[in-house]
Amino acid sequence: MDLIVNKYYQTALRFGLPVKVNPDVRGISIKLGRKNYYFAAGLTPFNVGAGNILANHKHLANHLLSEFGVPVPKALFVPRDDFKNGKVDFSMLSYPVVAKPNANTGGGTDVFCNIQNQAMLMQYLSEAFKQYKEIIIEKFHRDLKSYRVLVFYGQVLGVVERSPAKIIGDGVNSVRALV
Repeated sequence: MDLIVNKYYQTALRFGLPVKVNPDVRGISIKLGRKNYYFAAGLTPFNVGAGNILANHKHLANHLLSEFGVPVPKALFVPRDDFKNGKVDFSMLSYPVVAKPNANTGGGTDVFCNIQNQAMLMQYLSEAFKQYKEIIIEKFHRDLKSYRVLVFYGQVLGVVERSPAKIIGDGVNSVRALV
């Protein structure tokens, strides 16, 4: 059972809810009435399709968070076709930057941190666009805090500070290669 699920488990116990560990999915279930509610990793019964889509689209999520006053890094959204046709203005970038696929990845897959100059960025983009349609480039910040927020019907039910694995980029290799 991972740290997040364990937090749900401990909270359920504290509230006296009928909670059961489900080792098959490394999660828990809580039975309320005739319904079972399942929790595994970051998936909860509160995750809906629209929320999953939003969470999977980094640029859109950052845009919405910014509209609600949540500080997010300034980003440059780069579609593959614009890059190939030379329609991207990189002059607004201030190095170092981090570049990552905009969607359909997780856990640091194909994220390249601490890119020090435009030559390094162009090399990353040339390779990344062989697989991905969109890349997001952000100012690289060290030692940021990470939070997971559980929202249900517009109400914040809980906030967990995450302690992700930490790795220091060497300006040459991807995160996957460094790990």
